[in-house]
Amino acid sequence: MPRAGLDRRVILEAAVRLSNRVGFDNLTLKELAKGLRIRPPSLYNHFESLGDLREALALEGLRRLTDCFLQAAAGRTGDEAVRTIALAYRDFARFQAGLYGASQSLAWRNPAERARALQRPEVKQARDQVAQVMLSVLASYRLPPQAAIHVIRVFRSAMHGFVELELSGRHDGDEPLDASFEVLIRTLIAGLLRQPWPEASGAPKQRPRKRARP
Repeated sequence: MPRAGLDRRVILEAAVRLSNRVGFDNLTLKELAKGLRIRPPSLYNHFESLGDLREALALEGLRRLTDCFLQAAAGRTGDEAVRTIALAYRDFARFQAGLYGASQSLAWRNPAERARALQRPEVKQARDQVAQVMLSVLASYRLPPQAAIHVIRVFRSAMHGFVELELSGRHDGDEPLDASFEVLIRTLIAGLLRQPWPEASGAPKQRPRKRARP
């Protein structure tokens, strides 16, 4: 007999809690069913497979990360907005590690699976919303459109790299990680957002070569 009140949303919330506790990669239907006090086959009434559940978690992670960015950027512009989003990104990854792992999981799939997932309207919408939040924050810097895309890519790479090393305990040295993260934020603001972007493409101009004298 199906458990009363059990639906896709209830299962997804339980999966979020479990993945945050054991890690996204260690999520299993057996453990999820155990926490819900149901038999594993009952989960297939709501999700086709573990892969289907993981994809739903990835989408949920993207949505919550977007909400996190929106709350951090609300009422802020420029350097302050970049800083608060960076801090919010790190907190999200640290305190919801499983969900953060889920939000990044699309990048690690094989090309065919990734392409299929990215074609889903809800996945595309969630990814576009993250990009739109960042573009809105960067608007006050008056960057050329292509340059803004480069900045977003570098920002995301820096954030992801730092938190991945932090979560896996691979940062060396005894200095506080908070201080290192502050250095990272300052470096991004000074190095990316304060440099001139002379061309619309964001690419640096090449100096003309001097002709050799005859």
